[in-house]
Order: sequence, then C-alpha cells, then structure tokens
Amino acid sequence: MDRGNVEVYVRRKCLGWFQPGVVGLSRACVSYERAGEKETVGGVYIRPKMLRAEWCERKADLEDAEVVFGDFKARHGDWDKAGWNIKGDWTREYFAERSMTVYPAGGATF
Repeated sequence: MDRGNVEVYVRRKCLGWFQPGVVGLSRACVSYERAGEKETVGGVYIRPKMLRAEWCERKADLEDAEVVFGDFKARHGDWDKAGWNIKGDWTREYFAERSMTVYPAGGATF
C-alpha cells in the first residue's frame, strides 16, 4: 500500500532560512528563526481510513510545531456544524491539549 510522502519545497531565495525537521510519510516539519528564537511549522495529511495508532505517530511528529496545517479528515461540531467523525474528536483533543485554535478551511477540501 502506498501511503505517499510529504515533500517540502522552498523558493531558492529562501534556502538557508528553513531547517528541515521531520519529513516522511504524510507529515513534514520545517524550522526557522524569528527574533532569535526557533519556530516550527508542521503539515500533515491524514488518510481517510487511518487508525488511532497511526494518528498518534503523526501527532508525536508535530509536537514542536507552533503552527500545524493539513488535511486532517476531521469533522467536529466546534468547527463543522454539518457533521462529526472520530478524527474530529482526535483533532480537537490534540489542539486543545496544545492550547491551539482551529481555523477550518470553510468548506469541503475534496
């Protein structure tokens, strides 16, 4: 089964600004310095039939990220009045534990 890799692209003029972190199956993190402090941005793709154990692996890879974006396949009443799924609970729990705010896409992303 091909799970796909996340690739990170940086414009040539920005090379040297970002340091690659976790890059692999369905997730990637890059770090940069801002005001002398390291900041990390992480991205993730959650497969439609991903199990809890695999979700926890993705979550662990993103622990250092101040900004996390991606396709979580998550529906939850906090941001999606039209529905709910278990990934919505997992995602809400993850962001709540980290005191992060969810900014939904505003519509279907498929």
